[in-house]
Order: sequence, then structure tokens, then C-alpha cells
Amino acid sequence: MLPQTRKVVSPEEFNELFREETLIAEFASPDDELAYERRDSFLIHLIRREVERCFGTDKQQQPFVGDDWWPDHTRHIEATPSHCTATFLTALRGLLTDDYKDYRIQICFYGDAMDGKTYIGSMNLHADRVLIERRLYELLQSSETHAA
Repeated sequence: MLPQTRKVVSPEEFNELFREETLIAEFASPDDELAYERRDSFLIHLIRREVERCFGTDKQQQPFVGDDWWPDHTRHIEATPSHCTATFLTALRGLLTDDYKDYRIQICFYGDAMDGKTYIGSMNLHADRVLIERRLYELLQSSETHAA
């Protein structure tokens, strides 16, 4: 389900690496900034299309796709472990090509989508690798073992 190249870390290490790996876009002109904003908005559209394809049109069944704009080449999703399917993760990784090869998708997992107090852990999904918090990784490994 996850890329073979993965780094499993503590929450503290995750936060540190998240900051270190952040790629802030620099704009030489207003046109460059507008082009980045359009590209970023289209990635949100592509992510939402995959969400709908994998989980249907009922918003209650879908992970939340954030649309806050910041030029850090990162898109954000809030999900539950039930959203962590091979089909969905593969689809998301498949978006990170061409214009989006420098992007990452941060997925924050919660035990209950309606309760922000049930945080489990996060992963940063790149086209060729994943950075994942240990607690989340162990939960996903356990789920795969029980499903087999």
C-alpha cells in the first residue's frame, strides 16, 4: 500500500523533517505567482476527483481535502484509517508527476473524522516515497495483517 521507500519516524522527527523538506515557491513576478496558484488549485481539483472516485459523492464518507493556499508545494487531507486504501494512496501518488513532481500530500489521520481530538498520525506522500509517523505506520501494518 505504501511506497517501498519510506521513513518511519516519531511525531517530533516528522515535524522537523516536514519543515526541513518544505519547498517554498519564490516568484519572480505576479504572473509567476498566479501560475503557481492556478496549478495548486488544479491539484486540489484532481485530488477531489480521486476522493470522489474512491469514496463516492457522499461528503460524509469522504476525507476532507483542504484548500488553504500557501506556496509550500503541499496539499492537505484529513482522513480516517478507513480512507487509507491502496487504491486511494496509489491514485494520489499518481498525481505527483509533471507539474506536481515537487509537491507532497500531507494526510493527517484521525480516529473519528468529526472529532479533531482523535489524532493518530500523519504521512507525507511523495511520488516516490513516504514520510510517516510511527504510530500511524504501526496501525496500518496491523490493519493489513488483520485483513490478510
